[in-house]
Amino acid sequence: MKTLHFIFFLLASTVFGQLTPPSVLPTSAFMNYGSSVFLSASGCGGTINWSDGQTGNAITIAPKQSTRIWATCTISGQTSNPSNSVLIQVGLVSSPCNTNVSVTMPLSNVGYKYESSNIIIGSSAIEANASVQFKAQNYIQLNPGLK
Repeated sequence: MKTLHFIFFLLASTVFGQLTPPSVLPTSAFMNYGSSVFLSASGCGGTINWSDGQTGNAITIAPKQSTRIWATCTISGQTSNPSNSVLIQVGLVSSPCNTNVSVTMPLSNVGYKYESSNIIIGSSAIEANASVQFKAQNYIQLNPGLK
């Protein structure tokens, strides 16, 4: 009976000789900057490898900007195609859409989106722990010294 169960598992986890990708939940997520999201994968009798380098049936991620993540299943040296891609949207605080925007204070540990109906001029440092987006109708000028 064990042999029959194992054969059924192998047949159920493959399609035409290829491993079936794991199912990943949630299929999409929205998070505020600085938060994290829990993802889980099922339908794999082996090792689940995530596109961000983590392994395991469940992971927690805290991206600083919107991203996509997926998983594969590896059994006996055979790896499945990638799973459905999960879109994780990171909410950034938006500035009002002013005519001209000047960014003069250093940006550290923030998730912010600057918008302007004309120009954006930046003269402050943007640290690696910040996620900043700029959107201007005419142009964006980021002065030397920005990280």
